[in-house]
Amino acid sequence: MNWFKSAQQGSCQDIISRIDSKYSLSENQSGDIDNLASIGSTLSQWQELKGIRDIPTLCSGAPSESLSSLAMEIQSSGFIMPLIVVCESDRDEGLYILEGSHRYDAICELGYEKFPALVVVDTESCNELV
Repeated sequence: MNWFKSAQQGSCQDIISRIDSKYSLSENQSGDIDNLASIGSTLSQWQELKGIRDIPTLCSGAPSESLSSLAMEIQSSGFIMPLIVVCESDRDEGLYILEGSHRYDAICELGYEKFPALVVVDTESCNELV
């Protein structure tokens, strides 16, 4: 392995470390996550961060007065099945929801400030950044 390729991998690992430290472990550590297969269907190279993480919402405005049925279900049960989010970089604009967009909308309706998610780092994009 040449020095340049080794330096790129080290830099990508630095980005993954920063992402890992950015999102704290969630109290919600449910073992069930829907549609894990979509990760491999969408990304060619990835690394999952260990555990379910708390991700801050980027919702705008006040909570909705009329709630969707999913929002009412979340509100009554107090349970949110973790979403799957992908980080393409350690910047907030490099984060997107792979699975759980309806749950995210319901979370925004309820005015929550964070949500539980499995965080997956797109290492192919990460390597392109370095």
